[in-house]
Amino acid sequence: MVAFTWSIETFEGKENIGKAFAKTAPAAAPHSWAVDGSPGIGSDGETECWLAFQTAAGRGKAHVRLDSNGKAITLATSLRELEGRPFATGRRRALGHPCENVSEISQPRPGRRYWHERRAASMPSALGGEAEDPYVLIIGSGQAGLSLGARLKLLGVPYVCVEKHPRVGDSWRARYPGLLLHDPVWYDHLPYIPFPESWPVFTPRDKVADWLEFYSKAMDLNVALNTSVVGALPPSEIDESDAQAWTVLVKRGNAGEASTVAGLEEAVLRPTHVVFATGMSGYPRVPEPPGAFDGERMHSSAYRGAGGGCFAGRRAVVVGSNTSAHDICQDLWEQGAASVTMLQRSAGLVVSEESILEIGMKALYSEDARERGIDHELADLITTTLPFKIQEERWKAGTERMRALDADLHASLQDVGYKLDFGVDGTGVYGKSFRQGGGFYIDVGCASLLATGKVGLRSGSGASIARLDGDAVLLESGERLAADLLVYATGYSSMHNFVRDVVSGDVAEAVGPVWGYGSATPKDPGPFLGELRNMWKPTAVRNLWFMGGNLSQARHYSRLVALQLAARYDGLDTPVYKPHVDS
Repeated sequence: MVAFTWSIETFEGKENIGKAFAKTAPAAAPHSWAVDGSPGIGSDGETECWLAFQTAAGRGKAHVRLDSNGKAITLATSLRELEGRPFATGRRRALGHPCENVSEISQPRPGRRYWHERRAASMPSALGGEAEDPYVLIIGSGQAGLSLGARLKLLGVPYVCVEKHPRVGDSWRARYPGLLLHDPVWYDHLPYIPFPESWPVFTPRDKVADWLEFYSKAMDLNVALNTSVVGALPPSEIDESDAQAWTVLVKRGNAGEASTVAGLEEAVLRPTHVVFATGMSGYPRVPEPPGAFDGERMHSSAYRGAGGGCFAGRRAVVVGSNTSAHDICQDLWEQGAASVTMLQRSAGLVVSEESILEIGMKALYSEDARERGIDHELADLITTTLPFKIQEERWKAGTERMRALDADLHASLQDVGYKLDFGVDGTGVYGKSFRQGGGFYIDVGCASLLATGKVGLRSGSGASIARLDGDAVLLESGERLAADLLVYATGYSSMHNFVRDVVSGDVAEAVGPVWGYGSATPKDPGPFLGELRNMWKPTAVRNLWFMGGNLSQARHYSRLVALQLAARYDGLDTPVYKPHVDS
């Protein structure tokens, strides 16, 4: 990861590994290899050991697994720090005073600026501050954008995050109020500021939103609020005299209102790099069945909850069967809807929180893991030491254990017609997550509603809507379901569609799909790439990057993206070795 290839790549077999090493080692110049800690025995009986090493660019960490004959099974390398630009933490932390060192603090400074004035001035002049154009423009200020912003700030690389909403965290606040993180607290820390020891295991929507806002302020991040990117020209499409810069047009102000910065309704930024941190998904996918509907219909992204009895007594139909569909069905039932029916058009997967905590998380992200000396940062490294082809076998074993633990849950759902899908190769939630970014539901209450018939279910090809019919929906099966509320929990398009609209269709096509690693399974076609498409590494379009994933992935990979950008900022030689052809 970055240390040799200046990308994130996996190589398999002596020939490919040898070729990659021969191509990358001269520039990387690895040296000073040393054992870091004591070797141990892994879960499969192999010997495991951490290593420290140096490259021409900086400090790295590696992990090796050896078989009983002392031959390497896997070797993972990761760049951790740049030699000439370390993260400003610990003894390198900022002084918090306008002077350079402690000895100067006692010296009065006529006209000294207050802290809030210095913070305001650190924004680009085009956005109301006094700084030059940022080296890095980050589009989006969710967990991915903020994590990367925090890393770049502590590296001293000029950046700015732009956020279309009035407040950081509003993208979470705008979602349905019953939403909470289904991953546990130990998995979800952000860089540098872990959650308090009293933080709940599963974080509700509004706590996530407020924490992100707090994080942006506590880390002194440069975030331009009420600012939307409306167009961008990449370096290849502008004047060759300034060939390294993007031209990015942003609009300031909320929903057409005048900007809070005088005279700045529109602004132009000229960053060297643009990072799309707009979330894993693109635009809502909204079906358009024929016919007319007398009731209210919306995509799940527009569902604001059923609190206050706003949908009490309504006859609701929810299209879809992944997380949002289950959560919305449960919310409607709990808040007094007269009837709620889920339309499951294709098979999905339901797992219990017990399975996630005990089988999916316990070994690395839990109180037990912490007591064994594994904090979240070490857990992140351990997770990334196994290539996908080896992980797939472990995913299958984990899925079998989950199926055994959840046997009663699955039987109760199948009894009412729920179609279960554990993946074409039995890799379960693990495979679905890395291959398609979803396709499952971690049960927080809706499964029992389905199993007991409190939430109705129609499944299979006949569950698709054939047409809308006034006060009802007609299904392909011929059934007529009375309804006055229709919610489409039908997912989102790929995030690279946002690139199509903001930059161009040609650039979006050049970049290609985002996510998946070429497993040759439904929704993740081959060829095999070994790592996720276009994520956290250079893309086919110069100086265009993607930063996304859940909170854990944002935390871990933000370091790697920041190091790649910082190295370029310093003019280091960063030859990218990328033998795979992304598709």
